[in-house]
Amino acid sequence: MLRRRLAAATLVLALAPGLWLRTPVPTGDDLPPITLSPLAIGPAASGPFRLLRGWELTSDDPSAGGYSALLWRGGDRLLAASDTGRMIELEGPDFTGAEQRPIFTRGAYDKVSGDIEALAGEPGGGRVWAAAEGRNAITRASSALVGEVEARPPAMAGWRYNSGPESLARLPDGRFVVVAESARGGTHMGVLFAGDPVADPGLDADGAIFGLAVPDGFRPVDAVPHPDGTLLVLLRKVVWKLPPGFATTIARYRIADLAPGRVWRPVDSFALPDGAPTDNYEGIALRPESSGTATVWLISDDNRSGFQRSLLLEFAYDP
Repeated sequence: MLRRRLAAATLVLALAPGLWLRTPVPTGDDLPPITLSPLAIGPAASGPFRLLRGWELTSDDPSAGGYSALLWRGGDRLLAASDTGRMIELEGPDFTGAEQRPIFTRGAYDKVSGDIEALAGEPGGGRVWAAAEGRNAITRASSALVGEVEARPPAMAGWRYNSGPESLARLPDGRFVVVAESARGGTHMGVLFAGDPVADPGLDADGAIFGLAVPDGFRPVDAVPHPDGTLLVLLRKVVWKLPPGFATTIARYRIADLAPGRVWRPVDSFALPDGAPTDNYEGIALRPESSGTATVWLISDDNRSGFQRSLLLEFAYDP
């Protein structure tokens, strides 16, 4: 019993550092840079996912890390956002470094009001949407990453702090899906928007509720569509040990099966390959390839803790 209580206490500190540690977050443009160092990992595969490469993100900035969202911006460019109101732009294919800058959402850039958990975007590096968990808000930015407008959809108003909008995806037909991390009755609540959820105040009320079913014990933490008509949902589960660990799975959902008022169930799911380093992966991005395959990236949220790391993994995905 004592061992489990210690594990639970450690997990609380790991997953919610903003509740007990309030480190001031700089808001200028002179934030220390991020360094990416290659990981020594071998080839490994799980179903349609083949691990290619990996990097660890480090910085002299004690407030760096906490990356909970990832978005492909075209070419070899990735955009990551953190739960302390920052974003970094990663330039591939080698991903050696990145600059930090404040996120474009409104409000103070701290754990309470700047907790960005998901990003979605238009193809080709167009406009970008960000979901703020602590405020149940969605903000849209221009292609230059300048904030334009923000909304707090009524359908998301009752989502609990630290368990709100964890996944945000723009579907190929222009619709948006948002999914809460917390579950109700064993199913995670989702909202389907017919279009841009922040286009105008009237559209906020048009969000249709649906349920998202996930494998037992897992929680949805991000999602990204593939052109073949599926949505890849990144799932995380806590592994109870000292210190706590994490299990990661990617589930596939047919977009055609998504319907308001119904539970959306996965077609299948795949754990990360055994050769992949384990951590708290919370962001997923996808770049379609001409062959019908895709490149998939995952980024981990280190929760700014001593026993976790900020990692970026690259996979070849062949559906």
